Amino acid sequence: MSSLTADEIAAALGDLADRLSAAPTVEQLAPIVARLSRRERAVLALVFERLAEEPAGEQLSA
Repeated sequence: MSSLTADEIAAALGDLADRLSAAPTVEQLAPIVARLSRRERAVLALVFERLAEEPAGEQLSA
């Protein structure tokens, strides 16, 4: 997955969100995040920080 473009990663995240019947729980996410490297966790944290900075109307616009 490291060779995917930003658009491909965004599309994959959108597809995943569409397939989820509910938001994942901390109990579901914790083991996945625990297996990430320190660098991967840092990148994931940056993604969520930037999402949080976006105005509400722009968060889900393509």
